[in-house]
Amino acid sequence: MFSSTAGRSLTVSFVESPELTTVTDETGQFTLMVPSNVPLTPIIEGTGVTTIEQTMILHHAQNYAIFRVVDPELYAGIVATGPQPVGGGVLSVEVRGGTCNIVGAHLEVPPFRGRVVYAQADARPNTMFTAIRNSSPAAYAVGVEGTVTPRLVDVPPDCTLATFPFVNERGIEVLGPVAMRADAFHHVVMQAATP
Repeated sequence: MFSSTAGRSLTVSFVESPELTTVTDETGQFTLMVPSNVPLTPIIEGTGVTTIEQTMILHHAQNYAIFRVVDPELYAGIVATGPQPVGGGVLSVEVRGGTCNIVGAHLEVPPFRGRVVYAQADARPNTMFTAIRNSSPAAYAVGVEGTVTPRLVDVPPDCTLATFPFVNERGIEVLGPVAMRADAFHHVVMQAATP
């Protein structure tokens, strides 16, 4: 079962099973029965922006996910930070879980020829920031093409990051790598932990 709050009416479907689709209510909430133990990549479509979430596996019926759906104004602001290669999308990497601090870390998305911009907490990206200033979101990579596996480097020694696949705080298995789509916003979650 998927159940989420996104804040507005949206269409939800899945890359692997496009016949599984629903429309959220006006607050963005929805519930959708999906097969367990199979990879699913949610696509959340609304006016102006398509958000593609990271591929995940639900192993139990009670699992649910809360999606971070980008709004058109924020997406336009991210893209406006500089030229974007034709065919690229925006990759948002967010770090959840644990008690460690990732301030000072850097995002790498090999192979990648676009650019990275950082934000402080949930503020808009700022081209003056040169590293992660707070977690959630961590950073945006703009103009990403193909299939990529994001990673954080220069992570402080009191923090470790789980590699894909991992089980997040809701018991959902989170998979990588990420298949980018042109002109889409991709939201990827990484799991942090204190050793």
